[in-house]
Amino acid sequence: MIFPDSLIGGGFPVLADVQGKEHVASLGCLVTDGHTVYALTNRHVCGGPGEEVFGMLGGQKVRIGRNSHKQLTRRPFEEVYEGWPGKNVYVNLDVGLIEVDNLNCWTAQVYGIGLMGKMADLSINISLKLIGCPVRAYGCASGQIRGAVHGLFYRYKSVGGFEYVADFLVGPQKDRPFAVNPSDSGMVLMLDTRARPCCNSRRARRTSASRSGVNITRA
Repeated sequence: MIFPDSLIGGGFPVLADVQGKEHVASLGCLVTDGHTVYALTNRHVCGGPGEEVFGMLGGQKVRIGRNSHKQLTRRPFEEVYEGWPGKNVYVNLDVGLIEVDNLNCWTAQVYGIGLMGKMADLSINISLKLIGCPVRAYGCASGQIRGAVHGLFYRYKSVGGFEYVADFLVGPQKDRPFAVNPSDSGMVLMLDTRARPCCNSRRARRTSASRSGVNITRA
């Protein structure tokens, strides 16, 4: 794993102490509600509201924030994708936000990728043309990850008459290895429009080939 010396951001590890054990996951990116800046990761990673979350800066374990009450677990499919049929179907969102303590210790760049572009509104712009589009991310355990969209609304579980779907099924690109690890939870997969134009290329997230520019140390 790679730990920052001075600035922390997307792709770096986030640490949570749970029942005497240290859990490690990935930070996704920075988001804001217009007043407060949060670090985005998975809800199952950061825990309940108010819990302290840690990171590694300059070789020291330091508190980087606390979990916000603004969390999302699952939502009805018809609520997330208004106008689409999906009775008794849930989308697993698993969104957790960390309220950042000191913004001066953070960078908006995702390590190994750079700044993200504008976010696409797929609730009104989703299409089968997304299948095959390349995506990339940086997970703290696996490092640089490149894949492609292989399907939409993949049903991965059915319990008690309710079905659970994922927005996208992501797998390997042609001739590229693809693997993720548990500590990659929380990373953000971005449409890589520089690799191949997609149907939403004008509105999709764009990724940069530049590095994050922060000083790093290797553990």
